[in-house]
Amino acid sequence: MGDEEIGLKGIVTSRVISRQGHEFYRKFTSRWIPPQNVGDPNVLISEKVDPQWGSVIMVFVDDQLVLRAQISRRGDGLEGSVKKAVKAALLYLVRREFVSEKENPDLQGDGLR
Repeated sequence: MGDEEIGLKGIVTSRVISRQGHEFYRKFTSRWIPPQNVGDPNVLISEKVDPQWGSVIMVFVDDQLVLRAQISRRGDGLEGSVKKAVKAALLYLVRREFVSEKENPDLQGDGLR
């Protein structure tokens, strides 16, 4: 059952396992402020662990994958990946809002008709 199905909105959910995954989640949530006028997006941070290569972190906004990042077992590149994830999530929300505004017939034209 997804967050939307039980009525939770605007939350950041963690499905991470490793120390690097938990650190990614902590840093992401400390930076995450959704833009105004985009509703209350749900964010899911998920992880697939590979004992040899580290972790693949996936960031979803309202069930849409917005970023997939490889984090080494030592955590190399973690800070940069967090910054990219926040930026990707923000860009997704802004683009989604822009497209929905363009498709809304009430906003088309010069407003005189």
